[in-house]
Amino acid sequence: MNQLTRSYNGVARLDLKPAPTEIDVFRRCAVADRPFFSRYVLNRGAWDYAGPVLPTWETLLLYQKGQRHVLSWRDLGQERCPVCGIIGSPLECNVCGVVVCGGRSTAALFRCRPSCPSSGPVTDRGFTNHGITL
Repeated sequence: MNQLTRSYNGVARLDLKPAPTEIDVFRRCAVADRPFFSRYVLNRGAWDYAGPVLPTWETLLLYQKGQRHVLSWRDLGQERCPVCGIIGSPLECNVCGVVVCGGRSTAALFRCRPSCPSSGPVTDRGFTNHGITL
């Protein structure tokens, strides 16, 4: 994202930041309720799933306070949860708003993580993925 800054002599300057080529989007394991990131890499103008990333305290803090980037649900691929090992599409809970792996869900029934009581039919709707760049 471009940012307008004012230098010490009063002249405005536009800082051009390069567009991200890697985005880590936040997820939670539906089975163990543990956080992880799914990494997407820009490849010829499209976002490709590169694999799961277990977070450190630094990356979790960066996610909370850092600059976020949005990745469309249309750019998502099948993801692997590094905690429970399930492979599938991530699902967003309509109660708590967290995007979880499909470790407790079936093709027709969604079940969120243990700390959220939400369950119900799986719906095919898009959602916003917030990610960070490292």
